[in-house]
This record gives sequence, C-alpha cells and structure tokens, in this order.
Amino acid sequence: MNTFAFPTMSPEQFECIWSFPWHVWKGGGDKHGSYTIFLNGVRMAFPVSYYVFR
Repeated sequence: MNTFAFPTMSPEQFECIWSFPWHVWKGGGDKHGSYTIFLNGVRMAFPVSYYVFR
C-alpha cells in the first residue's frame, strides 16, 4: 500500500497531528510554529516547531 504518516508528537496526546508527506508541497516555520502548503494550495499551521515537524 505504501502509505506513510508521521505524528507531530506522541500519538497518545490528543493534540497529535498526523502528516502524510506525499501531499506536502512545501513548508516552513521557526521555533514557535510551522506551516505546510499542500499540493492543492491549502496552507495549514501546526503548533510545533519547524524542527519537530521536519
């Protein structure tokens, strides 16, 4: 199936966000937060540092 997803923190945490890298066009951020722009043009902010997100 080759489906991959990565959590932004422990999956036990309610705030955990799962990222599917196949749909990511580009992203950025800093130590306070990060964002992703998906292939369909939607931008989404994440409450984790860019280091953690990457």
